[in-house]
Amino acid sequence: MLMLQLLRSFCFIMNLLVIMPRQYKRETQKANSYTPDDLNAALEAIRSNGISIKRASVLYNIPKSTLAGHKTGRRWVKSQSLGRMTDIPIEQTIITESIKTMGKWGLDLSRQEI
Repeated sequence: MLMLQLLRSFCFIMNLLVIMPRQYKRETQKANSYTPDDLNAALEAIRSNGISIKRASVLYNIPKSTLAGHKTGRRWVKSQSLGRMTDIPIEQTIITESIKTMGKWGLDLSRQEI
């Protein structure tokens, strides 16, 4: 009974992996329109020189909402990566352990079956 449940959960996880893309290719590069140095320079210009957020937005090519959020502290430092992670470590660990357990039970799987 336990082996049947393990096999069902293994098959369910494998079906998820087939559906999920292996490598995500982003079509737009919105997050690369400005660098962290540009953001810091714009925020420094707003604080020290007293220029408006709108003016700094035009000068440094950074969205007004982004500058306003960083100025008030609502936003954190910009992430260097774009989008979400493409692999899911927890699921990979579960799958790996399931395959190892099935191998110990004598149910070795070929690469095609995986």
